Amino acid sequence: MKKFFARLLLKWRIHWSNWRFYHEDEPVTREIPYSVGTVRELATVASSIYETFDYKWDGPTELFDAMHAPWQCYQRYVEGGLVDDCDGFHGALYHVSHNSGWPSYLITYIASPLTKSHTMLLIKSKSGRYCIFNYLRHTGWYKTVEEALAEAVSKDTEIVEWNAVVYDYDLGYYREVSKEEI
Repeated sequence: MKKFFARLLLKWRIHWSNWRFYHEDEPVTREIPYSVGTVRELATVASSIYETFDYKWDGPTELFDAMHAPWQCYQRYVEGGLVDDCDGFHGALYHVSHNSGWPSYLITYIASPLTKSHTMLLIKSKSGRYCIFNYLRHTGWYKTVEEALAEAVSKDTEIVEWNAVVYDYDLGYYREVSKEEI
């Protein structure tokens, strides 16, 4: 039963995010002024974003959690500081990794208790291995997403369900990708 409700929440979140932020203005440019080719370079970008990042939990006025488009998160970072929660931070980092050519995914897990749920950035190497960024920390390279998750998530956290989304820059919305597509 927990898994059913977790799955429902993950699916609802994607639709809610797309509906809630769809009307916002497009950026002048989505380009980034550099390209990152290594995990070390991406970690340097994560550190730079973190320096101006101000964590703010989604409160009641946000009517549950919704994810801004990655370009919006990155734009707020560039304009002087990103005030958001985990999905905003990793959304900004997603924008950089995606536009640098990395297959990139925002991975969200629902935990028990729900307050331990979290969003992180998942990247895939050319050789098909996975690495997860969790703010300033990142995992090594693993053969499966599950192995990378096991390293990225604290041992006392029970993951009920997880999903991965990509942002379609042409259409302007998030879409879920199946675990087989990753």
